[in-house]
Amino acid sequence: MPKARAAAEKALTLDDTLSEAHAALGQVLFIYEWKRDAGMRELRRALELNPNDQNAAHWYAMALAGTGRFDEALAQIQRARDIDPLAPMVHANVGFILYRAGRHHEAVEQLRNFVAIEPGFVMGRYRLGLACEASGLHDEALENFRAMRPSADDPLAFTAIARTLALMGRQDEARQELARLLEIARTTYVPAALIAGVYVALGDVERTFEFLERGVEERAITLMWLPLDQHWESLRGDPRFARLLTNIGLKG
Repeated sequence: MPKARAAAEKALTLDDTLSEAHAALGQVLFIYEWKRDAGMRELRRALELNPNDQNAAHWYAMALAGTGRFDEALAQIQRARDIDPLAPMVHANVGFILYRAGRHHEAVEQLRNFVAIEPGFVMGRYRLGLACEASGLHDEALENFRAMRPSADDPLAFTAIARTLALMGRQDEARQELARLLEIARTTYVPAALIAGVYVALGDVERTFEFLERGVEERAITLMWLPLDQHWESLRGDPRFARLLTNIGLKG
């Protein structure tokens, strides 16, 4: 991300009208540096310069969702989809925004339709799994997470499988998956915030905060959803949670 910011700023010194450079800078500011107002200004500037910049439209939609402005986010991501109707990540994120907005059943239906068209697109499966999990469709969630074919090289789905098993009350299986994750994390990057999601589903509050704090140190992208994610409901009364939000510029 620091390299991306440096490259975007260098590009802008050469030509301040490059929408792509403003969009890239805005993305770094919003999701990595947690300078959300500045990031959104850059993304809006990119769209002013080029309303057909698909990345800018897509990233701005996700930024709007990250600040809880879901109706605007859905309108914006529809614009991104109109610019490039074949972009699979945009289609997946339509469902993801619905999921983040708490419109879980709509998200499931939208993502089921998308996965039927693009069954091999991993992030579509992941987002469908999340929406199914939130809707209580745990078996379907597991089916989609497993269809991602997780491995030690790409362990994202293992975090979701472990969390879903914990939510189903299958604690022993969840802990086995968690042990595998922690072993993988010795040599491969596994976002600490996602491991925290497993611990909170298991009811281990202390380990949850330990890994959330590691996530802050990592500047994890997933933490942008911290105030909105239902996984953390049990923590909201804990003063450590409020401090975390303050640390990432979401409160205080």
